[in-house]
Amino acid sequence: MKISSIGKAKNKVLSLRELLECILANLPERDLLLAQRVSQQWRDIIINSPLLQKQLFFQPTSIRPFFEEDQRVNLNPLIKILSPSFAKMETLPRCPNGHFRGHGDEHGEREMRSQTWFQSEERKKAFLRPEASWRRMFPSDPPPRLRRMTAHLLGCGCGSRETLRGRLGKDYWHLNSDPGARMGLIWDVIVFLLDDLPAGEFFLSWERKIKTGEDGRKRWTLEIDIETEHSWLCWAAEEAYKPSGLRVMEYDDLIEYKEYVGCKGNLRKSEAVPLSVQRRDIKAYHQPSAYW
Repeated sequence: MKISSIGKAKNKVLSLRELLECILANLPERDLLLAQRVSQQWRDIIINSPLLQKQLFFQPTSIRPFFEEDQRVNLNPLIKILSPSFAKMETLPRCPNGHFRGHGDEHGEREMRSQTWFQSEERKKAFLRPEASWRRMFPSDPPPRLRRMTAHLLGCGCGSRETLRGRLGKDYWHLNSDPGARMGLIWDVIVFLLDDLPAGEFFLSWERKIKTGEDGRKRWTLEIDIETEHSWLCWAAEEAYKPSGLRVMEYDDLIEYKEYVGCKGNLRKSEAVPLSVQRRDIKAYHQPSAYW
């Protein structure tokens, strides 16, 4: 009888929304994410709780903090699913000049494919679903915005080093607006660059950008620069191209390069230009012979 009473009391506690929400708030992020599978009730509570959604980085606690307020940036612990080395980044330190910057290590698609989920075709398929929940998470709080996407073309030594400056295509600007870029967009941009200019490595750098508003108060936003290096410059280099197998979304217009905006079927034979530029150029002007 006593055991039965304890069981009933336990069920009553778990049936109370407020109490269950407080209990769930003490779970680690990954466990909280998986707790949505326990029951429809738990899922509804987690999805509709602002507290738990912020804990899971689905919602931000702040967008543009005041300069005078708490200056910490908390990284989403699940950001390591993008690449193992991301987990090495701690909360970004503040520098004496009022800015703080954090740098990731060098990464490449080989490291990204070393993740355990990539080794199983079933898990890989589940992870790379467009509707996967991790894609809707913010990588940090406050959320960042993507700023620069720079590609350095190293070539094989027979040409000079070139730099391509990329930006999001206009159709995707809304994904980088308030409250910020989510992990799905950051993943897509990195993989797009690795596939567009193969055999590359990438770097992430985080920077706080401070602006003074009309009220005279300083506010800051967190920005991410993506920088890549590729052995991709010489003619016919694209013949060695092999898809990374890491794409979630298929598109050719996620990134546009300043150097190739408005090109009209006159790409140079001596260059191995980004594959997306080649495809757009051929499609728009129907001049495949322009490359040869």
